[in-house]
Amino acid sequence: MNNCPICEEELSFDAEGYELTSGGVLLCLNRHCDVGDPSSYKIKGKGLFGLKKPLALSAKGWTNWDELAKKQHPIRYWFSEEFSSSVSSAKIRWISEPMNQIRYRTYNRYHRINTGLPPGYNDSSEVLMHSSFNILVDFVEIEKAYCMLWDDTATDTRKWWQKGPLNNWRDPALGLAHLRWEMGLKQGESFHLKEGDPKYNEPTRQAEGAKEIYELYLWWVGIRPSRGDAMDVSGLGDWYESSRVKGQGIMAMMAESEKNRLEEGSTYKDLHKAHTEIEEGYEAEDEAMLIRLMKIRQSLWS
Repeated sequence: MNNCPICEEELSFDAEGYELTSGGVLLCLNRHCDVGDPSSYKIKGKGLFGLKKPLALSAKGWTNWDELAKKQHPIRYWFSEEFSSSVSSAKIRWISEPMNQIRYRTYNRYHRINTGLPPGYNDSSEVLMHSSFNILVDFVEIEKAYCMLWDDTATDTRKWWQKGPLNNWRDPALGLAHLRWEMGLKQGESFHLKEGDPKYNEPTRQAEGAKEIYELYLWWVGIRPSRGDAMDVSGLGDWYESSRVKGQGIMAMMAESEKNRLEEGSTYKDLHKAHTEIEEGYEAEDEAMLIRLMKIRQSLWS
Protein backbone atom coordinates (compact mmCIF):
# COMPACT_ATOMS: atom_id res chain seq x y z
CA MET A 1 0.00 0.00 0.00
CA ASN A 2 1.32 3.42 -0.98
CA ASN A 3 0.34 7.06 -0.80
CA CYS A 4 0.04 9.60 -3.57
CA PRO A 5 3.16 11.80 -3.45
CA ILE A 6 1.08 14.96 -3.93
CA CYS A 7 -2.31 14.71 -2.24
CA GLU A 8 -1.11 11.92 0.12
CA GLU A 9 -4.26 9.94 -0.55
CA GLU A 10 -3.93 6.34 0.54
CA LEU A 11 -3.64 4.18 -2.57
CA SER A 12 -5.25 0.75 -2.57
CA PHE A 13 -6.33 -1.41 -5.49
CA ASP A 14 -9.54 -2.46 -3.76
CA ALA A 15 -10.68 1.13 -3.15
CA GLU A 16 -13.53 2.45 -5.30
CA GLY A 17 -13.67 5.66 -7.25
CA TYR A 18 -10.27 5.60 -8.95
CA GLU A 19 -10.23 6.74 -12.55
CA LEU A 20 -9.10 4.25 -15.18
CA THR A 21 -7.49 5.92 -18.18
CA SER A 22 -7.75 4.70 -21.76
CA GLY A 23 -4.27 3.24 -21.37
CA GLY A 24 -5.40 1.05 -18.50
CA VAL A 25 -3.67 3.12 -15.81
CA LEU A 26 -5.53 3.48 -12.52
CA LEU A 27 -5.15 7.05 -11.26
CA CYS A 28 -5.54 8.39 -7.72
CA LEU A 29 -8.76 10.26 -7.01
CA ASN A 30 -7.09 13.60 -7.74
CA ARG A 31 -5.50 12.30 -10.98
CA HIS A 32 -1.99 12.76 -9.67
CA CYS A 33 -0.34 9.36 -10.11
CA ASP A 34 -0.65 5.68 -10.96
CA VAL A 35 -2.06 3.75 -8.00
CA GLY A 36 0.33 0.91 -8.67
CA ASP A 37 3.38 3.16 -8.98
CA PRO A 38 3.22 6.44 -7.02
CA SER A 39 6.68 7.38 -8.25
CA SER A 40 5.16 7.65 -11.72
CA TYR A 41 4.05 11.21 -11.00
CA LYS A 42 5.77 13.39 -13.57
CA ILE A 43 5.89 17.16 -13.48
CA LYS A 44 5.51 18.67 -16.92
CA GLY A 45 7.36 21.65 -18.28
CA LYS A 46 5.65 24.83 -19.43
CA GLY A 47 7.20 27.17 -21.95
CA LEU A 48 10.96 27.58 -22.17
CA PHE A 49 11.86 27.51 -18.47
CA GLY A 50 8.53 27.10 -16.65
CA LEU A 51 6.76 24.25 -14.87
CA LYS A 52 3.12 23.25 -14.97
CA LYS A 53 1.86 23.67 -11.41
CA PRO A 54 -1.34 22.33 -9.79
CA LEU A 55 -4.05 24.88 -9.06
CA ALA A 56 -4.18 24.03 -5.35
CA LEU A 57 -2.51 21.66 -2.89
CA SER A 58 -2.24 21.21 0.83
CA ALA A 59 0.85 22.54 2.64
CA LYS A 60 2.33 19.03 2.63
CA GLY A 61 1.34 18.59 -1.00
CA TRP A 62 3.28 21.69 -2.03
CA THR A 63 6.30 20.49 -0.06
CA ASN A 64 6.16 17.18 -1.92
CA TRP A 65 5.68 18.94 -5.24
CA ASP A 66 8.73 21.15 -4.62
CA GLU A 67 10.89 18.14 -3.81
CA LEU A 68 9.77 16.29 -6.95
CA ALA A 69 10.19 19.40 -9.13
CA LYS A 70 13.75 19.94 -7.91
CA LYS A 71 14.57 16.32 -8.58
CA GLN A 72 12.91 16.02 -11.99
CA HIS A 73 13.60 19.50 -13.39
CA PRO A 74 16.44 21.18 -11.45
CA ILE A 75 17.15 23.87 -14.06
CA ARG A 76 13.49 24.67 -14.78
CA TYR A 77 12.79 24.75 -11.03
CA TRP A 78 15.61 27.24 -10.44
CA PHE A 79 14.37 29.55 -13.21
CA SER A 80 10.63 29.29 -12.48
CA GLU A 81 10.71 29.22 -8.68
CA GLU A 82 13.97 30.51 -7.17
CA PHE A 83 15.12 33.00 -9.80
CA SER A 84 11.62 34.36 -10.45
CA SER A 85 11.10 34.72 -6.70
CA SER A 86 14.27 36.80 -6.41
CA VAL A 87 13.19 38.99 -9.32
CA SER A 88 9.74 39.44 -7.77
CA SER A 89 11.25 40.43 -4.43
CA ALA A 90 13.51 42.99 -6.09
CA LYS A 91 10.59 44.38 -8.09
CA ILE A 92 8.50 44.78 -4.93
CA ARG A 93 11.30 46.48 -3.05
CA TRP A 94 12.57 48.86 -5.70
CA ILE A 95 9.50 49.52 -7.88
CA SER A 96 6.19 48.50 -6.32
CA GLU A 97 6.77 49.83 -2.81
CA PRO A 98 7.95 53.32 -3.91
CA MET A 99 5.01 53.52 -6.31
CA ASN A 100 2.63 52.44 -3.55
CA GLN A 101 3.85 55.28 -1.33
CA ILE A 102 2.67 57.67 -4.04
CA ARG A 103 -0.51 55.77 -4.88
CA TYR A 104 -1.70 55.49 -1.28
CA ARG A 105 -1.32 59.26 -0.84
CA THR A 106 -3.09 60.29 -4.03
CA TYR A 107 -5.89 58.22 -5.61
CA ASN A 108 -5.98 54.96 -3.56
CA ARG A 109 -6.24 56.50 -0.10
CA TYR A 110 -7.45 53.42 1.74
CA HIS A 111 -6.83 55.13 5.09
CA ARG A 112 -9.49 57.75 4.34
CA ILE A 113 -13.20 57.03 4.83
CA ASN A 114 -15.99 58.47 2.70
CA THR A 115 -18.99 58.84 5.01
CA GLY A 116 -21.45 59.24 2.16
CA LEU A 117 -22.97 62.22 3.95
CA PRO A 118 -23.60 65.50 2.13
CA PRO A 119 -21.35 68.45 3.00
CA GLY A 120 -22.28 70.14 6.26
CA TYR A 121 -22.14 69.61 9.99
CA ASN A 122 -23.13 66.21 11.37
CA ASP A 123 -23.03 64.91 14.93
CA SER A 124 -20.33 62.36 15.62
CA SER A 125 -22.99 59.71 16.21
CA GLU A 126 -24.23 60.18 12.63
CA VAL A 127 -20.70 60.21 11.21
CA LEU A 128 -19.94 56.93 12.99
CA MET A 129 -23.11 55.28 11.69
CA HIS A 130 -22.78 56.45 8.10
CA SER A 131 -19.03 55.87 7.78
CA SER A 132 -19.36 52.29 9.08
CA PHE A 133 -22.14 51.38 6.67
CA ASN A 134 -20.56 53.22 3.75
CA ILE A 135 -17.52 50.97 4.22
CA LEU A 136 -19.94 48.04 3.93
CA VAL A 137 -21.46 49.50 0.75
CA ASP A 138 -18.03 49.94 -0.87
CA PHE A 139 -17.07 46.42 0.19
CA VAL A 140 -20.11 44.89 -1.51
CA GLU A 141 -20.27 47.08 -4.61
CA ILE A 142 -16.54 47.24 -5.33
CA GLU A 143 -14.59 44.42 -3.68
CA LYS A 144 -17.23 41.68 -3.93
CA ALA A 145 -18.09 42.81 -7.45
CA TYR A 146 -14.43 42.38 -8.44
CA CYS A 147 -14.47 38.90 -6.89
CA MET A 148 -17.42 37.99 -9.10
CA LEU A 149 -15.40 38.92 -12.18
CA TRP A 150 -13.18 35.90 -11.46
CA ASP A 151 -16.14 33.79 -12.58
CA ASP A 152 -15.94 33.26 -16.34
CA THR A 153 -19.74 33.43 -16.61
CA ALA A 154 -19.94 36.93 -15.11
CA THR A 155 -20.23 39.93 -17.43
CA ASP A 156 -17.51 42.55 -17.01
CA THR A 157 -19.41 45.84 -16.93
CA ARG A 158 -16.33 48.03 -16.57
CA LYS A 159 -15.62 50.69 -19.18
CA TRP A 160 -12.08 51.21 -20.40
CA TRP A 161 -11.54 54.21 -18.13
CA GLN A 162 -12.67 52.21 -15.10
CA LYS A 163 -9.96 49.56 -15.45
CA GLY A 164 -7.10 51.89 -14.58
CA PRO A 165 -5.64 52.97 -11.25
CA LEU A 166 -8.52 55.25 -10.27
CA ASN A 167 -10.58 52.27 -9.10
CA ASN A 168 -13.81 54.19 -9.70
CA TRP A 169 -15.95 51.24 -10.78
CA ARG A 170 -18.71 49.60 -8.79
CA ASP A 171 -21.51 47.15 -9.59
CA PRO A 172 -24.04 46.39 -6.83
CA ALA A 173 -25.64 43.52 -8.79
CA LEU A 174 -22.34 41.67 -9.20
CA GLY A 175 -21.44 42.23 -5.55
CA LEU A 176 -24.75 40.77 -4.39
CA ALA A 177 -24.37 37.85 -6.84
CA HIS A 178 -21.02 36.95 -5.28
CA LEU A 179 -22.53 37.11 -1.79
CA ARG A 180 -25.33 34.77 -2.87
CA TRP A 181 -22.71 32.32 -4.12
CA GLU A 182 -20.87 32.51 -0.80
CA MET A 183 -24.11 31.99 1.11
CA GLY A 184 -24.46 28.59 -0.59
CA LEU A 185 -21.11 27.24 0.66
CA LYS A 186 -21.51 24.08 2.75
CA GLN A 187 -19.21 22.06 4.98
CA GLY A 188 -18.27 18.74 3.41
CA GLU A 189 -15.35 16.57 2.41
CA SER A 190 -13.05 19.57 2.06
CA PHE A 191 -13.61 20.16 5.80
CA HIS A 192 -12.66 16.53 6.49
CA LEU A 193 -16.29 15.69 7.26
CA LYS A 194 -18.29 12.67 6.15
CA GLU A 195 -22.01 12.20 5.66
CA GLY A 196 -23.63 11.61 9.00
CA ASP A 197 -21.46 14.12 10.80
CA PRO A 198 -23.63 16.72 12.61
CA LYS A 199 -21.86 19.57 10.79
CA TYR A 200 -21.95 17.91 7.36
CA ASN A 201 -23.72 20.11 4.77
CA GLU A 202 -24.05 22.95 7.31
CA PRO A 203 -23.22 26.52 6.14
CA THR A 204 -19.56 27.47 6.42
CA ARG A 205 -18.41 30.48 8.47
CA GLN A 206 -17.86 32.26 5.17
CA ALA A 207 -21.48 31.54 4.18
CA GLU A 208 -22.81 32.80 7.51
CA GLY A 209 -20.75 36.00 7.25
CA ALA A 210 -21.94 36.54 3.66
CA LYS A 211 -25.57 36.18 4.76
CA GLU A 212 -25.14 38.88 7.42
CA ILE A 213 -23.36 41.19 4.96
CA TYR A 214 -26.14 40.62 2.42
CA GLU A 215 -28.92 41.44 4.89
CA LEU A 216 -27.15 44.47 6.38
CA TYR A 217 -26.41 45.90 2.93
CA LEU A 218 -30.04 45.55 1.79
CA TRP A 219 -31.24 47.13 5.02
CA TRP A 220 -28.93 50.14 4.65
CA VAL A 221 -29.55 50.85 0.96
CA GLY A 222 -33.21 49.83 0.80
CA ILE A 223 -35.13 49.48 4.05
CA ARG A 224 -33.63 52.28 6.14
CA PRO A 225 -34.01 55.03 3.48
CA SER A 226 -37.68 54.08 3.08
CA ARG A 227 -38.47 54.77 6.74
CA GLY A 228 -40.81 57.73 6.99
CA ASP A 229 -39.65 60.86 8.78
CA ALA A 230 -40.77 60.73 12.42
CA MET A 231 -42.35 64.19 12.14
CA ASP A 232 -44.46 63.08 9.18
CA VAL A 233 -45.35 59.63 10.49
CA SER A 234 -46.44 60.94 13.90
CA GLY A 235 -48.40 63.83 12.42
CA LEU A 236 -46.45 66.33 14.50
CA GLY A 237 -45.20 68.12 11.40
CA ASP A 238 -48.72 68.67 10.12
CA TRP A 239 -49.78 69.87 13.57
CA TYR A 240 -47.08 72.52 13.57
CA GLU A 241 -48.19 73.75 10.15
CA SER A 242 -51.91 73.80 10.94
CA SER A 243 -51.54 75.30 14.45
CA ARG A 244 -48.98 77.93 13.63
CA VAL A 245 -50.20 81.51 14.07
CA LYS A 246 -47.98 84.38 13.11
CA GLY A 247 -46.01 85.53 16.14
CA GLN A 248 -47.45 82.79 18.39
CA GLY A 249 -45.00 80.87 20.57
CA ILE A 250 -44.96 77.13 21.23
CA MET A 251 -46.57 77.50 24.69
CA ALA A 252 -49.52 79.43 23.23
CA MET A 253 -49.86 76.81 20.48
CA MET A 254 -49.94 74.02 23.09
CA ALA A 255 -52.57 75.84 25.17
CA GLU A 256 -54.72 76.35 22.09
CA SER A 257 -54.34 72.67 21.26
CA GLU A 258 -55.56 71.60 24.69
CA LYS A 259 -58.54 73.95 24.36
CA ASN A 260 -59.55 72.48 21.02
CA ARG A 261 -58.77 68.86 21.93
CA LEU A 262 -62.32 67.61 21.47
CA GLU A 263 -62.46 69.10 17.98
CA GLU A 264 -59.00 68.02 16.81
CA GLY A 265 -58.84 64.61 18.49
CA SER A 266 -55.11 64.86 19.32
CA THR A 267 -53.12 67.38 21.30
CA TYR A 268 -49.51 68.44 20.98
CA LYS A 269 -48.62 66.13 23.85
CA ASP A 270 -50.19 63.13 22.10
CA LEU A 271 -48.38 63.80 18.85
CA HIS A 272 -45.09 64.58 20.59
CA LYS A 273 -45.30 61.25 22.45
CA ALA A 274 -45.91 59.38 19.19
CA HIS A 275 -43.00 61.24 17.57
CA THR A 276 -40.68 60.32 20.45
CA GLU A 277 -41.67 56.64 20.29
CA ILE A 278 -41.02 56.50 16.54
CA GLU A 279 -37.62 58.17 16.88
CA GLU A 280 -36.66 55.83 19.73
CA GLY A 281 -37.68 52.86 17.58
CA TYR A 282 -35.49 54.12 14.73
CA GLU A 283 -32.54 54.63 17.07
CA ALA A 284 -32.95 51.13 18.55
CA GLU A 285 -33.01 49.63 15.05
CA ASP A 286 -29.92 51.61 13.98
CA GLU A 287 -28.02 50.52 17.07
CA ALA A 288 -28.96 46.86 16.61
CA MET A 289 -27.83 46.91 12.97
CA LEU A 290 -24.57 48.68 13.83
CA ILE A 291 -23.85 46.03 16.47
CA ARG A 292 -24.51 43.29 13.90
CA LEU A 293 -22.07 44.99 11.53
CA MET A 294 -19.36 45.16 14.19
CA LYS A 295 -19.83 41.47 14.99
CA ILE A 296 -19.09 40.40 11.41
CA ARG A 297 -16.32 42.90 10.66
CA GLN A 298 -13.85 39.99 10.36
CA SER A 299 -15.89 38.79 7.38
CA LEU A 300 -15.13 41.99 5.44
CA TRP A 301 -12.27 40.54 3.43
CA SER A 302 -11.92 39.53 -0.18
